[in-house]
Amino acid sequence: MLEVKGMSKTYGKHLALSDCGFTVQKHEILGVCGENGSGKTTLFRCLMGLIAKDEGEIRVGGKKIDEGVRSSFGYLPEQRSLYTDLSIEDTLVHYGRLRNMERDAIDRRIRELYASFDFTIALKTKVGSLSKGNQQKVQFMACLIHDPQIVILDEPFTGLDYVNLEKTQSFLMDLAKKGKCILLSSHQYDELDAICNSLLILKEGKTMDYGNLDRMKNEVGKCTVKVNSQVPVLQHLKEDETVEIVGNSSIIQTQTPQRAKKLMNLLAKDEAIRDLAMERIKVKELIRLRCTP
Repeated sequence: MLEVKGMSKTYGKHLALSDCGFTVQKHEILGVCGENGSGKTTLFRCLMGLIAKDEGEIRVGGKKIDEGVRSSFGYLPEQRSLYTDLSIEDTLVHYGRLRNMERDAIDRRIRELYASFDFTIALKTKVGSLSKGNQQKVQFMACLIHDPQIVILDEPFTGLDYVNLEKTQSFLMDLAKKGKCILLSSHQYDELDAICNSLLILKEGKTMDYGNLDRMKNEVGKCTVKVNSQVPVLQHLKEDETVEIVGNSSIIQTQTPQRAKKLMNLLAKDEAIRDLAMERIKVKELIRLRCTP
């Protein structure tokens, strides 16, 4: 388990992070959200010991860790840090050596990661000749070369097409199942919705909300009901409910899951309805509500 208490960081007079605290259990994926400048990268750099925090403590498995190298941490920075004139093999060996791994262990781990990422490009290929998406995969493998217990990923989905995005999501969920603690940031909020158990929402360095994602959604309560737009729905709506036409669908906003289910039952009786679906509030809307005064 990773536990952070009272972490703060200033740059001169600018408060980048204020009294931030959270825990990440084994098997958990924590999404760290917020606008640019909200403190996400500062938080990750403090966790990694790349910059010194002003206040706070970090514990792993109940033991306080100092500002030295985090041997059980793996970090994917937002700004990629690959040597483009090196081969894939030399790159991964380099990162393994930085983690004090023996060559045999590095080679075994490379084979494991190649299989996990379904990566088939020859090890002797220069990193600079790879596509952005494949460079991202190499950066991922470098982050995970030493099989870390704590995995910190800053914008990990950048540069991935939809096929590799789904594979990466599946890989991260498999990592969590194996007992890893995962923290990730992303502006692709739909991807956070798909894989995160919990959420930390930051704004200007301050924590606006933190906790279980299901709990947050239940507290807000809002849901949408989606139905094909050719069907008249206004007669079924309450005064506080709105409907928006998006493409060929009508999107109805309700205030509670119970009301959404009742509305679903009413609409289901209409033979003209072909498509009918209910969704709870999305992470994007949840962040907007938490960060708007």
